[in-house]
Amino acid sequence: MIEIHQANHSIILTGTLEAPDLETVYEALEPFEHGDTIHVNLYDLDIEEGRPMASLTDLIKRYLRDGYYMRLEGPPQLLIHNLYRVGYHPHERLVVADMREDEAYG
Repeated sequence: MIEIHQANHSIILTGTLEAPDLETVYEALEPFEHGDTIHVNLYDLDIEEGRPMASLTDLIKRYLRDGYYMRLEGPPQLLIHNLYRVGYHPHERLVVADMREDEAYG
């Protein structure tokens, strides 16, 4: 289960991401408008299963496709690899900062 903290154009995700958590992440992103840069702090987020990883990848793709900008801070390496595999990294509206190489899922 995750916790989400919001401030201005940022959200901080902490805990272990599970499939049911994705609905909560979508709700946290609702206040943002097209063209906004969404800062997502992932330093303290763990993703231990494939389904939540795939769902988070799809969520990021959707927001990029819909015209949002995203800055992922401290994302797990496997998330960035998944974005690469589906053609969304590199992407003109995506910034990756301080990717973690210690992903638990694998």
